[in-house]
Amino acid sequence: MYIQDLQVYTGETLSDDDGSDNGVLCVGDVVEYCQLETFSVRCRHGDVIVMTTARFGRMRVGKCIDGGAYSDSIIKQDGKTLGCYADVLDYADRTCSGRTSCDIFVPNRDLLSTRPCVSQLTMYFEAAYSCVPGKIL
Repeated sequence: MYIQDLQVYTGETLSDDDGSDNGVLCVGDVVEYCQLETFSVRCRHGDVIVMTTARFGRMRVGKCIDGGAYSDSIIKQDGKTLGCYADVLDYADRTCSGRTSCDIFVPNRDLLSTRPCVSQLTMYFEAAYSCVPGKIL
């Protein structure tokens, strides 16, 4: 899949030198999607999705993992229960990039097949994307 006239930016919505909006919508923030949640993206008409980050595992204590179960020493030393993850950007690109909308249910067979952590542990998906002007060729 190729995207024509692609401009990728992360951070703030960009403006031209004259201060007018140049039409590039920037999302950019990494967001966590817990078990039984869906990563769901819809770009406005004429824009397509470009995935910038995608990981599956137990990256850190946060929305999907309660820190109460972990002492500081476990968090720093144990890469099997926390800090374990797979980079799944290739999968997210194949599934979402170049499309106007996309849904990834967590977990799914493709994510679970990466086996980044001990299998009995609950893992989550985190992702960032941008909606940019472009056409699918």
